Amino acid sequence: MHALKPMTELQQEIFDMCLQYLYDHENPQQMIKNSSLFKEGYDAFGISDNEQRELRDMVLERYNPNPQEIVDLGHIFFSTHKYEFGLLAVQLIKKHRPRMDRYVYEGIYKWLEEGVENSALADILSNKITPVFLELGIASLDDFETWRNASSKWTRRTAALTMLYLMDKASPERLLEYIKPMLNDEDKDVQYGVGFFLRELWGLHSEEVEAFLLKHKEAAAPMVLHIASQKMHIEKKKQLGRTNMPKTGKNVRNTQYKRKPQRQTQQPKQKSTRHSSTRRTAQNWNKHTPTSQRRGFQKKNRTKPNVVENELPEIHADNIPDWDSFDDVY
Repeated sequence: MHALKPMTELQQEIFDMCLQYLYDHENPQQMIKNSSLFKEGYDAFGISDNEQRELRDMVLERYNPNPQEIVDLGHIFFSTHKYEFGLLAVQLIKKHRPRMDRYVYEGIYKWLEEGVENSALADILSNKITPVFLELGIASLDDFETWRNASSKWTRRTAALTMLYLMDKASPERLLEYIKPMLNDEDKDVQYGVGFFLRELWGLHSEEVEAFLLKHKEAAAPMVLHIASQKMHIEKKKQLGRTNMPKTGKNVRNTQYKRKPQRQTQQPKQKSTRHSSTRRTAQNWNKHTPTSQRRGFQKKNRTKPNVVENELPEIHADNIPDWDSFDDVY
């Protein structure tokens, strides 16, 4: 992130209170469990959902910051690179959605450009925050066009997913014109967002989206076509197959190899009769014969190796937080 201004006395007090709470409730085991959900990396304290909400309520009740103060606090929170701090900033601004203004719009853009580091927070912003700018008239579709060329992939992904709000409000032609420059974005996370938007738009305007994809299939990234066509009929998917896809070579699974006969350089071995007279006869017992009566039975004393195994913590599915379930209770 860019260099931050020195914190004000109020910002320092809020930050210190939050930091102390996070240290008091950190859970390394929970952090390890949650880390598997974040392919981009996960630096966190490992607190629970209830503790996260409690921290949010403490900030709101004790300090009651306004939306502009929350935006400035968010820059400080995101600079820590800790997941809970970034999530706290999003939760706080979410409580002030009806009171957001252009200053908040510019601040959220800066959060995405300099602070957001994973798809979880980016998708919460694109689902719960950025559509409010369109709803309240704070920003327009033309304003979000500048986000398409942003340096951060999370800003560009948000630029695509925010348009889900306009699917039934703007014409499909205008939305497809908006998304066209993003069809060949080089980043996979952005491609997924673009494909997801086109897939949902297809549900309302199937003919327009199909014609658009057929026209631009050679220029679009393969992942965009794959995600966008997930709900289409198989014949439609075949029509979207790119002709310039790189060949991957032979399919080893379908290639049949004939085994060459080995050259015989020695005479075949004959069956040995050595020690045939000293071989033991078959044991005359069955599974019901007691082990003590079985001839030649010796109980082996197998000692366990002197290794101490650490017990693994018990994992419960309900302990793993659902990062995308941000209804009004948050």
